[in-house]
Amino acid sequence: MMSKNRYIDTFFWDDEFIMNCDPIEKLLFMYFLSNPLTNIIGVYEITLRRIAFDTGIDSDMIKKILGRFEEAQKVYYFQNHIILANFCKHQNEKSPKILKGMDTLYRNLEPELKSVLFDKLKGIYTVSKGIDTLSYINTNINDNSNTIESGSICKEDHFETYPKKQLFVNSPVADFETFKIQFEQSPNYANYDSQHYYNAVKNWSSAKVEYSADWVAMAYIFVSTDNQKNKAVKKKELTREEIAKLAAEGKLV
Repeated sequence: MMSKNRYIDTFFWDDEFIMNCDPIEKLLFMYFLSNPLTNIIGVYEITLRRIAFDTGIDSDMIKKILGRFEEAQKVYYFQNHIILANFCKHQNEKSPKILKGMDTLYRNLEPELKSVLFDKLKGIYTVSKGIDTLSYINTNINDNSNTIESGSICKEDHFETYPKKQLFVNSPVADFETFKIQFEQSPNYANYDSQHYYNAVKNWSSAKVEYSADWVAMAYIFVSTDNQKNKAVKKKELTREEIAKLAAEGKLV
């Protein structure tokens, strides 16, 4: 693997969040910023086994620390991917080559991962300052010249806008059947209990007045978090009697 240069701001050690971390948490956070798999958008695939091997930290402890980092909205772990909040803004946004590299990496992400980025990080791929929409750089990069029109990167019409956040009750998936169809479209989540996670995000939104741009993606995050705690709820296996009853009622799909 070709080596990469990663520059860490010395202010890192003066950051209030880092100052309140214990030594193991500081090591893990620094590892997430500087390990060989990092990239310029701060979203990369890595297994817990690799993290444990490189750092010498027990896997169970890594899960606990990741939970604390997620609560602090600093680092997320989703489908074996590390997602670093606020990572892009520390890159050289004036470099056309950096911007093109960010754009390429972003476009190669899986759709489910993109949904999480829009929702949890409020569009970490938004490079323009002052644009409060969930967006990412559109095709304003000249693939042949590796250049970007001067000043164009911060113009709002050069961004693709995504749905705004809304309460679950006002979302397109507020109806359970609609939610279920979309939730189970992904083969990664088809075996999980859609009714349970429908209720989970619905109640969470209602109780805490939480908004989301994609409530199905939010439900996937709930599954991922539950998996880390070994508490994920999967579909109940039907008995023969239940299958026969559903078949008789014409409800068996």
